[in-house]
Amino acid sequence: MYLCSVDMKRLSIILLLCIGLPLWGQEHACTDGNRIRIIHSGGEYLSSLLEDISSARESVEMEYYWFSSDSVGRVVRDALIQKAREGVRVRVLFDNMVTPFARTSFYDALRKAGAEVRYVHDFSKMGPFRSLGSIFMMRDHRKIVVIDKQIAYTGGMNLCEESVRWKDTQVRVEGPAASVLLSTFRPETEILAAEEGAPLRVQVITSERDASMENLYIRALNQAKDYFYIQTPYFCPPENILAAMKAASARGVDVRIILPERSDWGFMNEISRDHFEDLLSAGIGVFLFDDNYDHTKTFVCDDRLACIGSMNLDNRSFYINKEVALFVYDAPFASDMARYFRRIQEDSYPVNPGESIARGIHKPYRAFLRALDPLF
Repeated sequence: MYLCSVDMKRLSIILLLCIGLPLWGQEHACTDGNRIRIIHSGGEYLSSLLEDISSARESVEMEYYWFSSDSVGRVVRDALIQKAREGVRVRVLFDNMVTPFARTSFYDALRKAGAEVRYVHDFSKMGPFRSLGSIFMMRDHRKIVVIDKQIAYTGGMNLCEESVRWKDTQVRVEGPAASVLLSTFRPETEILAAEEGAPLRVQVITSERDASMENLYIRALNQAKDYFYIQTPYFCPPENILAAMKAASARGVDVRIILPERSDWGFMNEISRDHFEDLLSAGIGVFLFDDNYDHTKTFVCDDRLACIGSMNLDNRSFYINKEVALFVYDAPFASDMARYFRRIQEDSYPVNPGESIARGIHKPYRAFLRALDPLF
């Protein structure tokens, strides 16, 4: 019965949303010799990104979910314009359904400076069914910037004013993993050699309407022995990931999850809370962060593995969107991530049994949202 429900969920997603869109993801080979710096502030990310763009000598290439025309987007765009005028190759690919009301002139200024700007959705080449699935549902949710094929950024932060205000996690990567990230949207990219003296082993994972990300997430849960900590802004997990979380807790793994106290999408509050009693009854700790909106998308396991990426813990990220994540196999790095999680947990409050039970109007509302579960 369980397998049937999972298969039907996937089937409904494919039939409703993905007609004519043959996409796939990939587990890229691990690369040694990388350096990574974790960034938890949107302001720090913006400053660091602008500094690296300014230092670019050969290329600045981006695949981005939300490249807004607001004040943050303008600062980044103007920095790209300057590099394009200097003769640096600037190429930008972004999801044109996220900011549909942005003025064309905002992006045309990049083109006039010599940059290549492409949209994810080419409406002129789409039939009616394919247009329905891709325009309204499929998002290119990745956030990747690669500079001179040697420095890359990825994680959860968008290029917009909200990302400067929100709490989030981004990483700056130096080494061969940067060129692997570039190869996810520039397949002809040559992978760099390991950087001498750089300690980190990194694996790039991409997901495009397949099971790559999901399989590795479940594999990590199944291999966990001590703890498994999750931060995510949206919690509507596929049934098999939820089952893996419960199984880990049942065998004594300390499974905890931190969510924002209030989502930026109101209905997600109900969807997340609909799972809380089930999680708590399985011994999984649930904590709500209420100091700021927490957009972080990470997990860390057993002081051996850490994951930073663009994917949320929901069906959309695992079955529909284009996503990217870094798996970092390094004990000191994972330990640092775990310490950061515990620090955020201290600023969060625990959910207690019975607190999230639906009452009154919330009962039919949650039932309605549950029926739409494959879409979230």
